[in-house]
Amino acid sequence: MKVVIFVKSFFMSAILIRKELHEMIDIADDRLVSALYVMVQSLIQNDDSVVANTTLGEPLTRDAFIARVREAYDSGKRGDVKTEKELLAEIETW
Repeated sequence: MKVVIFVKSFFMSAILIRKELHEMIDIADDRLVSALYVMVQSLIQNDDSVVANTTLGEPLTRDAFIARVREAYDSGKRGDVKTEKELLAEIETW
């Protein structure tokens, strides 16, 4: 029940925010509209935004995340893997 209420209130507030933004943009001067446009475009096209975190909590950008996935994939293709037995032995040393 709480999840449904949260989701409903989240989406309702997003709808209201959009409505208010539209009203503000309709009455804003050209300078403000241009500034908002540049800001939104920058946020949408920004590849520096964090899309994931490492297991240690370090932030990863989109490009860094893709590079790590490719690195792991290539490592597996080269056979740079550990057997279950090797992993269990390593875990015992923790």
